[in-house]
Amino acid sequence: MVARIVNNDLFLVGDSRLTNMDGTVINPLKGTLKIQLLNSELCLAFAGEISLTGMEELQKLTQHCTGFSHQEVTKELLNFNMRIGAPLDFIVASLLPYPNLCKISEGNISPNLQTAWIGDVEAFSKYQKQYHQPNSSLGHDDNSDRYKLWIIKQPDHEGVDQDVFSRMCDAMRSVIYESGIPTVGDYLIPVTTTPVGFNYMNYLDIDAPPMGLSAGWNTVQFGTAGEGGHAIVSLSPLLPGVNAFGIHYLQGNFGALFAPEANFTPLMFRGVDRNQFIEKIKVLYGIELYGPEIH
Repeated sequence: MVARIVNNDLFLVGDSRLTNMDGTVINPLKGTLKIQLLNSELCLAFAGEISLTGMEELQKLTQHCTGFSHQEVTKELLNFNMRIGAPLDFIVASLLPYPNLCKISEGNISPNLQTAWIGDVEAFSKYQKQYHQPNSSLGHDDNSDRYKLWIIKQPDHEGVDQDVFSRMCDAMRSVIYESGIPTVGDYLIPVTTTPVGFNYMNYLDIDAPPMGLSAGWNTVQFGTAGEGGHAIVSLSPLLPGVNAFGIHYLQGNFGALFAPEANFTPLMFRGVDRNQFIEKIKVLYGIELYGPEIH
């Protein structure tokens, strides 16, 4: 989990994987939003090991803190960090009265940071390597005859440093998919400030199987799951400060809604295409999601 202040913007990138207290990995569709928006001006990130009881406590705490100030949230998380008895650390990011980052770890607060990270030391080392050498390999043996496409929505307000945000996302995605570190994985969770507050950024991630090409234009076939096709879109809330993030699988025809205020782990919707998934979320939870569309 990495956070950074760049000019007057805050960028946070992380993963959704949860790790049990015994070090085992929880099912990808039983992960959670490890970067959560408490409101449009305040968000928190966490990393480390957590028990089922700890997850339930953290869910109640984040719901309790939605209207709190930066100082109040920091105090609550420090108390939680000292009480929980697990290696679970936090980053608190705030826009008011000015962009601010603090880190909570081992019962201590590190305030007024320009950059902060929490989680696996080896994963952060690999993230740093990839960020500073974006063309370097993390050991992934790329099958060059496959068709891959990875595009993320960029913040586009005046003065924003898109290059830094893009490199942060690329580096974290590389660690998630290519590092082989068991405590980091599943889905990329990217957050940035916008002119109206914090929001998740949506993206498209496609890995299509090899196909024969003919002369002229060719349409890339995404392939079925049985053929090794993999295509997901992530979906962001239309409004800032909404603590929700959607993932839809083209081949599986199902969606996962990360909405910790409704449930700490994702809510599953099967037998739905992207548009049906978006409509169900709007009807059931009043959350409007948007993002890329593929066919």
